[in-house]
Amino acid sequence: MVSFFISVTIHPIWCKILAIYLGLKLQGIAIAGCISNGINFMLMTFFFWTQEDLKEAFTWPDRRSLSGLGSYLKIGGPSIVMGCLDFWAYELMTVVSGLIGVRQQAAQVIMMNMCEMSYMVAFGL
Repeated sequence: MVSFFISVTIHPIWCKILAIYLGLKLQGIAIAGCISNGINFMLMTFFFWTQEDLKEAFTWPDRRSLSGLGSYLKIGGPSIVMGCLDFWAYELMTVVSGLIGVRQQAAQVIMMNMCEMSYMVAFGL
């Protein structure tokens, strides 16, 4: 949750630098999203890598990672579909809000990020 909060907090800074100062506009926003998600990934990886009690559980993927994948997919498949449909509904609302106006779409994106941040508390527990 802390890594997500850090990456979400500095995301507007990346957006302003890339979209406004460098003039990349929409491409700058997309690059800022990639940078924010990359920072989140690196912070989480660093956290798990440095914790002594989690070091045993943190391993890089190898051949053993794929053993029993079919049974995991059979159990997790319906859950994956439900989770994807849930998040895709938010994304679809964002696209539809763009038809109303730019300010409405900006408000939708802010609300979607706040909603996602509130989910992170439950995911972290």
